[in-house]
Amino acid sequence: MPVTVLRKNQIYYTYLGSGSELHLTLGELLARNLSAEIDGLPEMAKLVAGQVYVLPRSGWMMLSAQSDSEIRIKEAVPAFRYRINMPGWLQRTAKQVSRWRMFIHGRI
Repeated sequence: MPVTVLRKNQIYYTYLGSGSELHLTLGELLARNLSAEIDGLPEMAKLVAGQVYVLPRSGWMMLSAQSDSEIRIKEAVPAFRYRINMPGWLQRTAKQVSRWRMFIHGRI
């Protein structure tokens, strides 16, 4: 995780996904989810050194340093799983081709 250094009264804007973590290693920080405020759901957290904040929802974040701060941002990786709904005959054919390839290459 790269370290972001903010000086007192400096503001950092970034887009973070749901489940991302803010690790504050030094100083004090005010984190506001601006996208949530637009939806009428104000979301704000004041962090002090050593605290970890996990974002409950994605959006544009405003990180405002109350004192000299160091932040480590660990972005959540979305778990995308693609499943293709193939007809039964095509699934059987794909399985047979896979077995045939393994047989040809000596893995069976």
